[in-house]
Amino acid sequence: MNRLFATEKYLPAILAMLAGLIYLLTLAPGITHTDSGELATVASTLGIAHPTGYPLWTMLGWLFTRIPGIPAAWLLNFMSLLFVAGSVYLFGRSLAYLFGQLRIKIKGEPKDKPSRVDLARIFAILIGTLFFAFGRTVWAQSTTLEVYSLHTFLLNLNLYLLLRAWFAPKDQDKPWLIFAITFALAFANHLTTVVFLPGVAWLYFSKNGFDKTAFLRIAKMLGIFFPLLILIYAYLPLRAAAEPSYNWGNPSNFDALLHHITGRQFQIWWFTGKEPFLEQFGNFFKRFSNEFGYIGILIALPGLIYSFQLRRPLAIFFLLLFLGNIFWTANYSIKDPEPYYLLALTISTLWIALGIRWIWIRLKATRNLRYGLTGLAFALLLLTLTLNYSAVNQRQTHQYEDYARAALSSLPPNSLVISGHWDGFVSPSYYLQGVEKFRTDIDIFEYKIMRNRHWYPHFIRVNFPEVAAHLGPRLDQWETSVQDFDLHGNVNPALLGQRFQALCFGLFEEMKNRPVYISPEMLQDDIPVPPGLVPVPERYFYRILP
Repeated sequence: MNRLFATEKYLPAILAMLAGLIYLLTLAPGITHTDSGELATVASTLGIAHPTGYPLWTMLGWLFTRIPGIPAAWLLNFMSLLFVAGSVYLFGRSLAYLFGQLRIKIKGEPKDKPSRVDLARIFAILIGTLFFAFGRTVWAQSTTLEVYSLHTFLLNLNLYLLLRAWFAPKDQDKPWLIFAITFALAFANHLTTVVFLPGVAWLYFSKNGFDKTAFLRIAKMLGIFFPLLILIYAYLPLRAAAEPSYNWGNPSNFDALLHHITGRQFQIWWFTGKEPFLEQFGNFFKRFSNEFGYIGILIALPGLIYSFQLRRPLAIFFLLLFLGNIFWTANYSIKDPEPYYLLALTISTLWIALGIRWIWIRLKATRNLRYGLTGLAFALLLLTLTLNYSAVNQRQTHQYEDYARAALSSLPPNSLVISGHWDGFVSPSYYLQGVEKFRTDIDIFEYKIMRNRHWYPHFIRVNFPEVAAHLGPRLDQWETSVQDFDLHGNVNPALLGQRFQALCFGLFEEMKNRPVYISPEMLQDDIPVPPGLVPVPERYFYRILP
């Protein structure tokens, strides 16, 4: 029995290390798609990332990139790996703690050797944790730098601490106060942590009731939560005041800070109607088979039912987390919502572990049959691992950095480039220029951001002062109009169009002193080009010539 309990104690750590070793095989060597280059640059230079700013991730990333002799992008990718491996450990610890608190006995079982319940607990922790580790979405967060790796870690840390707080004696404040600290850290990384709130409220009041003591404890928790959250988010205006090169949103005043933290620019994709909601809702369950296979659904359903038989308040808590996450994300109409489902996938895997425990305990059959089902579970796990390995593997992902490097290399000295190709050129180029100091003589203007975002005129002044001086009043006038539009929602289409055209014409006037290029997609984006100028293909770009 002592050996069995020792196995349960160390099993989560062993599984986390195993997962980490396998994650190494799929780790990206450098920057990858979408925001990877931007985030790597922001973390390396203590800049400000796109909304909602992610100050906690930025500061932790900066510490990681202080390690000398290793490329910053690889270090940040490895940081993601460590966060996800830590999530695997915390998930296993949550299962071990939960099952330890939900011990049951079966009549007739001998007391001097491991019972069917004990073996079921170990088996459920083992299989459940491995399913979590090698589910497609969780595994994908370990392969490249993104804020969702830290989000995964913090949501699992909060889940574990909530379980410990709920099972602790009612008069103990300490577990809840510790949770207040980690909950603030989670909010300081990603605001989708808000989906925890209904479940947290239910779990807290189901345990503590509504008496004076319960509300005094909430006051103590809030007295920890808000100061810590404000302290971390203070990074944004303080760092913006220092005018770093990569300063998305320039949140140096209250309006800009609120705009940035709340992600107002992305709110156009929230709650867009019934049809997008139903489509996203259905897509979650379609993706579920990619995570654990269809067998996962068959095991999770009895696990959900079993949770109500064990502890009804806990079962409702898990269900609130799952449904809250599904409802929130299904109302967000973006192309790649998978990381936003991390909490729902975590709860689903917990139900799978509960389902495995229930099946094993209820299986009154021969030892050979139990061993056969054990082998089947491992076979399904191996199949999931094999299929997801190829889906998430980033080990050979060089194309984003290679393309950007080749494109920059093709340009003459001191070129000016206007591009809307964020994923493949602009974001990787930020990293190459800002961190590796490669082709820093080239000025890159992101067309789509320049057209819509209030902070981009300031970005031009900080990073391209000579261009800003040449633009003069045209930049000032555009700044007034785009701030009125982006921050305050005041739209004057005619004036916006007129001033943006003047801004673009000013950029093209730079061709008198230096080569000016646009990227190919600009031909479809109706960029205003002065009469008499034509785009001429030249390797990766179009050069603007008379």
